[in-house]
Amino acid sequence: MKIFYLILSLIFVLSASAQTEFQPIQCGGEIPQEILQRTSEKIEIDNQKIQEKGRLSKRQYNRFNTQSNYFIDEMLRSGNIIFGSEVNDYVNRVGQYVLSKNPDFTEKIKFFVVKSPEVNAFSIHDGIIFVNLGLLAQLENEAQLAFILSHELIHYKYRHSINSYAEGIMLNQSQGKYRRLSQKERERKSFEYSHEHEYMADTSGFMEFYRNTGYDFEEVNKAFDVLLYSELPFDDIVFDFKYLETETYKINSKYILEKVAEVSVDESKDDAFTSHPNIKKRRQKIIGLIARQPNTKGKQYIISETEFKDIQKKARFEMSSMYLINLDYDKAFYNSFLLLQSYPNDLFLRKAMAYSLYGISSMKSNKGISKVLTPFKETQGHFQSVVYFFKNVNVGTLNGIAVRFLWQLHIENPQDHYITSLLDDAMRLLVYKNKMVYDQISLPKSEEFEISDSLKAVNANFEILSDEDLKKLSKYERIRYDKKYKELFGIKGLKLDQIAELDQSVLSNLKGDVAFKNYMLSIEGEDYKFVTSDDFNFSQTSSGLKTEFVVNPSYYRFINNNFIINDFESRKENANVNILQMSKRLNTPIVLSDVLYLKVDAVDQFNELAFFNSYLDEVMRIEDVHNGVIIPWQSNFIAPIQEKYGLRYVSTYVMAEFTSRNSVKEVFWPLIGSAVFLEALPFWGYTALSRNHQMFYRYACFDIQTHRFIFKYDNNTYVKFRPDYVRSSHYQALSGRMEKLSAKHYEKSKKETKEETED
Repeated sequence: MKIFYLILSLIFVLSASAQTEFQPIQCGGEIPQEILQRTSEKIEIDNQKIQEKGRLSKRQYNRFNTQSNYFIDEMLRSGNIIFGSEVNDYVNRVGQYVLSKNPDFTEKIKFFVVKSPEVNAFSIHDGIIFVNLGLLAQLENEAQLAFILSHELIHYKYRHSINSYAEGIMLNQSQGKYRRLSQKERERKSFEYSHEHEYMADTSGFMEFYRNTGYDFEEVNKAFDVLLYSELPFDDIVFDFKYLETETYKINSKYILEKVAEVSVDESKDDAFTSHPNIKKRRQKIIGLIARQPNTKGKQYIISETEFKDIQKKARFEMSSMYLINLDYDKAFYNSFLLLQSYPNDLFLRKAMAYSLYGISSMKSNKGISKVLTPFKETQGHFQSVVYFFKNVNVGTLNGIAVRFLWQLHIENPQDHYITSLLDDAMRLLVYKNKMVYDQISLPKSEEFEISDSLKAVNANFEILSDEDLKKLSKYERIRYDKKYKELFGIKGLKLDQIAELDQSVLSNLKGDVAFKNYMLSIEGEDYKFVTSDDFNFSQTSSGLKTEFVVNPSYYRFINNNFIINDFESRKENANVNILQMSKRLNTPIVLSDVLYLKVDAVDQFNELAFFNSYLDEVMRIEDVHNGVIIPWQSNFIAPIQEKYGLRYVSTYVMAEFTSRNSVKEVFWPLIGSAVFLEALPFWGYTALSRNHQMFYRYACFDIQTHRFIFKYDNNTYVKFRPDYVRSSHYQALSGRMEKLSAKHYEKSKKETKEETED
């Protein structure tokens, strides 16, 4: 988006800056076996391994393998995992270097990068270490990354995940050291056990891996600063509100926080009931350990400083996108602002800032702002001023600023349909929700601003009078003055503070722009009704059904509230086959995208699937918190896939079956009944001993052109699992969607026919 600078010299700097070619990080190469291998196969292989003697029984070990493999595979197939990218390659080389003195582990460890803004890394029992982009965005150098990886390697080497699982069993069954303890004491003991693992990962990670790498020991201490301040943005600089102003509009001072809270994090906070000990304790242990080592000055970089800086930049750019997907618009706005200091003319960052303004103003207009803004009391540093502004600013002001930013982006990128759609939506919000029309746009008093030549032309031959001069006019002179003022500026003569409060000057720099005037008047001339997410408007829907992309459907089984994994894959596959058969029968084209069906070289399809998983997650979040309709951020990246498949609709479905034993109450009354009415004994006996069954089905279809759900179908039935239930649910969902669209097409066609007849 175009950043409006108050000072023309800054605009010159912007235009002279090189624009980066940022693209979201995607996977490359071949799809790893860890993602493609079936969960059931992994469980079977792991169950054949020798478990740690004395900690878990065979049954407990099998249960651990089953649960951990399932949930790990859910994450691997979610689309949030990155492989085969430059980021992966760099992290892997640092990791392999750390492992170079321990060749026994080299083949057992794999590194994956996770699209998550959280500052975190974690390891699992089978040797995969996950590193979040949020961590890479915050780390200062390669040595700090090496220490974090050393920490995670210890968790794997000493099987901390399995040991924690075993400890949890002891806690739940009040065995060993947990016997005769209260619930609170047991919880405290379990957290102490977790703390021991973290201390061990720090100290043993340093001694067994990091110490022999040649990296600087001091960077270990600094790595704890990264963890301590992980909740803060990657930098803390003053937000310049001139970014939101123009030569004729200034932010009302009441929206600007006079003094922000100083950055202050409690290093020694109470950690009795947290999984990790506080940073002060961890730091003290590692500093004491380092002090006993030979005083050797190491390096910050061994693999490549240039590559680290490039990876750090990529991660920081991704942070803006991840924040927008998560609806953390204020964080995305400030993160993009920070990056703009180094890349001031970057189109991606300008789009991200414009979208943040659009998203917040839309949420604010529909009473959903509290769900997308960071709680003010949880903020500190200069980011706090950004949150304060968004929390307090008049919604019309914010909406107008969003329109202004998007208009400038549109002028610079007239062929970008995504920018145009955001602009149209923001302008309709301004006109139809926040009740501002072109004639109301006013100029502030000339003595308060340096008016540009273009605006002076609008203001030619008209002197804006002060309050004192206005009092000297006669009644008729004031009437003539007000009439002329309204003719020029769209509103009767108001005082400057009133204008600021009513936001009439927020678009004043565009008052003399003929193209903007014609555009805004064309929006005002529409027969438009502002709708909510519950209103379906198919006016833009073309006749005929376009391709539907069914993304990663899910299948779950529960018995007595326990998640059953055994045969979910086969049941899910049968359900997928059924929906494809039903779509063919109903002549509605479907592309079913599921990781289970991908081949090792199908990385492009994996990227498409990953995108749509993320896209639907964002859409669901918007649906959750927004009462109106908002264009998803990721619509920015959908055009290539849309064109490839002739795509119009994205959908998914979830199936779940529940089986539970009857409760005591449900067993008791049938037994009493059978004692009274002996002839009913067979029936009531069967009722008392039988299980309860329930099937749940949910289907949702989203229109990527109109940015709203076009059809949802739920089927919740108290029956035992049967294949015909699956087929029936698919039929009802697909035919219901077709009927919904057909009815709208019929009404639209009838209306068009009537209009043609009248003409």
